[in-house]
Amino acid sequence: MQQPVNWIPADNLSKIILDILFHKEVLPPTLNIVHPKPISWSYMINAVNDALQKHNVCDKLPLVPWDQWISKVEELGSGKLDENLLQSLVRI
Repeated sequence: MQQPVNWIPADNLSKIILDILFHKEVLPPTLNIVHPKPISWSYMINAVNDALQKHNVCDKLPLVPWDQWISKVEELGSGKLDENLLQSLVRI
C-alpha cells in the first residue's frame, strides 16, 4: 500500500475538536483532520512488529504485499482458509 499513514492519536483529536468547537472565528464547513507528518505503512508495520516481539506476543510476523494480505482476508471470510494458518491467526 503506497498511501501514507496519517492517523491522529485519539487524545490529540479530542483536543482538536475542542479547539474547533470553541473557536471564535467562522471556520470552513468541512475540515480534513490528518496528521501533519504522515509515515509509511512499512514504517508503521515494522513498529507494530517490534512491539509484538518486545512484549512476547508472537514471533516476527511476515510482511506480505497488500494484494496478498487482502486475498488471505477474503479467504478467511469465505471459510476456505488453511487450518494451520487459522490457528496461527488465533494465537495472535
